[in-house]
Order: sequence, then structure tokens, then C-alpha cells
Amino acid sequence: MALIDGDSKKIVSILNTGYAVHISRMSASGRYLFVIGRDAKINLIDLWMETPNNVAEIRTGLEARSVDTSKYKGYEDKYAIAGSYWPPQFVIMNGDTLEP
Repeated sequence: MALIDGDSKKIVSILNTGYAVHISRMSASGRYLFVIGRDAKINLIDLWMETPNNVAEIRTGLEARSVDTSKYKGYEDKYAIAGSYWPPQFVIMNGDTLEP
């Protein structure tokens, strides 16, 4: 996956992520980017690093499509949730570390 600067249109960083990335979601704080691929691999990317990079990853199943974080006041970025097609389930994780 390539991270592109919106102003200069230049590639900031190229990162290894899961197969066929479907969703990338920003954390409520804007610091993290959650990315999930079709293979259910979730990458947590820290955008505030000098060069943005993966800081955590987890595989939540065999096939998945979506990930998001808590945005409710007082719980911003505390939890992340991913839904999988196979096995049919969802996984709730710590928003900072992706620990189930």
C-alpha cells in the first residue's frame, strides 16, 4: 500500500499490508490508520512517525472486509473491531495494540 501526501501528491511511504486491501479507516485522533485486506490481516499504521510505518498487525480470520475504531466520546480509539466472512465472526481488539 502506498501512502500519498495529499498536498504534494508524492508517495510518502510504501507499506506491506494484507492481500487486496478493502478498507482503510482513520482513528478518531488522526494518528493511526487501520487497514484490512481480504485475507483478514489488519495493519495499524502510525502516521505521526517520521516515516509512517506499521506498528502492529493481526490476522482475525481467513477472509474479511472491514475494520473500524470506537469514536464515542470518552472511548475514542480505545477499541477496534473487525468483521470476518470466514469464520463468520467479529473480533474486538485494543485500539492501540490490536490485542484481542
